[in-house]
Amino acid sequence: MTHIYLFQFFIFSICVNFFSIFTWLIYYSGLLTSNLFQDIKSEYDYIIVGSGTAGSLIAHRLAETNYTYIVIEAGGFGHHFHDIPAFGPLLLGSHFDWGFETVPQDNACLAMDGH
Repeated sequence: MTHIYLFQFFIFSICVNFFSIFTWLIYYSGLLTSNLFQDIKSEYDYIIVGSGTAGSLIAHRLAETNYTYIVIEAGGFGHHFHDIPAFGPLLLGSHFDWGFETVPQDNACLAMDGH
């Protein structure tokens, strides 16, 4: 029975890696990014800073009107490590997460070792 699960995991891993590499190749070959900044205008009716919950909602509402708007988000272009979940821990504490640290919580993440 264990061999079946190992085989399923192996096939799943191959599929995930194949599609990750395929997506990475398309993204970095420029097929998706060549027209990324062609439609930037010099003037907008609204400038939305941040695409969080409120910014996305405002952008959605403005899309239903005839106003022109642009959504600006913090940061620049990411590193290719962002696309690979296993490399996520390598980015902790770097400028990619702005060196964000939290205060230890006594009543949170109780299922984690050494919470």
